Amino acid sequence: MGRSSRFLLPAFLAAMLAACGGGGGGAVDDSAADTPPAASAGGVPQDGGSGGGASSVNNKSLAVRIDPVTDPLLDGLAIAAVADTRGMWSGPVDWPLVAIHASLLPDGRLATFGTPLANPSIQAARLFDIWDPLAGTGAGAHNTVLNATDVDSFCSSATWTTSGKLLLSGGNSTLDSVLLDVETQSTLKTPRFASERWYATVLTLADGRPVILGGGDYYYANTFENPQWYDDGLPTDVNDGVAMTPEVYDEGTGWRLLQGATSREAFGPDHNRYFYPRAWVAPDGKVFGLSSDKYWRMDPLAAGGDGGIEILGTFHAGISETELPNMGPTSSAVMFAEGRILQTGGNGYTNGANSASDVTYTHRTTSSARATVFDLGDGSVPVITDVAPMNHARQWHNVTVLADGQVLANGGTRYANYGGTDAVKVAEIWNPATDTWTEMAAAQRVRVYHNTSLLMQNGVVFTGGGGVPGPVTNLDAEFFYPPYLFERVNGEVRLAGRVSVLSVSSRQLVHGATLTMQLDSDVPVAEVAMIALGNATHSNNAGQRRLSAAFSQDDFMLEVEMPENGGKTPPGYYMVVVLDAKGVPSRGVT
Repeated sequence: MGRSSRFLLPAFLAAMLAACGGGGGGAVDDSAADTPPAASAGGVPQDGGSGGGASSVNNKSLAVRIDPVTDPLLDGLAIAAVADTRGMWSGPVDWPLVAIHASLLPDGRLATFGTPLANPSIQAARLFDIWDPLAGTGAGAHNTVLNATDVDSFCSSATWTTSGKLLLSGGNSTLDSVLLDVETQSTLKTPRFASERWYATVLTLADGRPVILGGGDYYYANTFENPQWYDDGLPTDVNDGVAMTPEVYDEGTGWRLLQGATSREAFGPDHNRYFYPRAWVAPDGKVFGLSSDKYWRMDPLAAGGDGGIEILGTFHAGISETELPNMGPTSSAVMFAEGRILQTGGNGYTNGANSASDVTYTHRTTSSARATVFDLGDGSVPVITDVAPMNHARQWHNVTVLADGQVLANGGTRYANYGGTDAVKVAEIWNPATDTWTEMAAAQRVRVYHNTSLLMQNGVVFTGGGGVPGPVTNLDAEFFYPPYLFERVNGEVRLAGRVSVLSVSSRQLVHGATLTMQLDSDVPVAEVAMIALGNATHSNNAGQRRLSAAFSQDDFMLEVEMPENGGKTPPGYYMVVVLDAKGVPSRGVT
């Protein structure tokens, strides 16, 4: 695909752009080609598409051409004999830094950061590594971007703004955010927060404004030990050491406190609730959250824009060596379908010890294998159901929704932050239709505290990082190939044929608009999925979500209906993925 991308906009902003000649729903993207895609004799682009049923009648080209690509991660792949049932892993590849933070960019590149290049044992994130997967995995595929603002984004959180910039908020520079312009590869510092925001969660609201939740002063990782030290009892929590009042961001005026949403139960020091609160925009536009032992909903528009918050209940009473609950900052969760969240593993409040000999960290806990689904329906009050437990207990793992709607769990450890035999290298996939976990192939590297996982455009999952501190310091990455990428023919496993998208009507749409897509094949389409680009760190990927879009098919052409509001798809970048009847996904189009 080309290097220019557009994203789903709130209707008011799209209308303004249209009035000024910018692209709105159905608008022509400025990267559009005015010639049809290159095709073989059957009308199929030379990019590995399935081509089943394609014919010369497929000669209509929409406004935005999707250029075919040669993918080094799939080209010449040595395929494992069980890849169609257990998936497969690449071998480790060198990485220039420890990938403690990872963000998928709209052009398909990957930004990772978390340590310097020269000394990967230091916790400092003042530069970004931008990796182009279409250039391979060698050193030449990486480009280093220095953060010219000198903001240290170690232990920060990331989301997208309506201007298309990546907002990195908080971290070691506890009062600061930086905007990364991925097209110019430049950085800009934003106005400061009112409260300190180390270990906070930032996500984009239904109206397009970023909101930051939780966090505190840097390296306050054990506030649960003496929570009374971090709350002076006054109506405002500013400078208490833990940030109990959310803030919203406007690109014109900066950050503003939501005074009506102050909550110790949602963002306080007890049970380390402030520590990367798990939060998602719900279908009704409110924010649903899970902060260690409590679950809640926040209305950012309540009280005339000052916000409001309601504590909905207690999820678990606390960590326990007998109950082994799936809770705390060491757990991982993902919105795998519209309004449906899978919460897995954990049973820890902090990163704990790295080994039995590490006496400086005292909070050793046994990991949980339990899993729970929070079903929000059309609102933000959940129906809570325990589902099948994972095959392996895990802390500091990642769960990632895959292109087909199933969920991958990978990495983590069975105890504290231990490596060795306690590290879980075997991946597993949860099928929400059958509520079953199936073991996948095993990775080679230990991925514990500070590891990351992201779904890429080609349907492969990037995994990297781990360590600093930890039993490992991983200057490498591995790639997991899910079973949906393979098929078995006459006993031989090979890459599955995949539908390819040749062109689309626009890359920039409003809610409720229609996206037209031209395929290389007229084989029946089973599903069209929209998947938000991931921003992962500390087992938390607040912005990632997947939903099925309504569509109709006429031979090679699809008409895809965009969701009608920002509660279902908050403004930002999404991969649109076409799945055939076998569940094989196309390459994602952003």
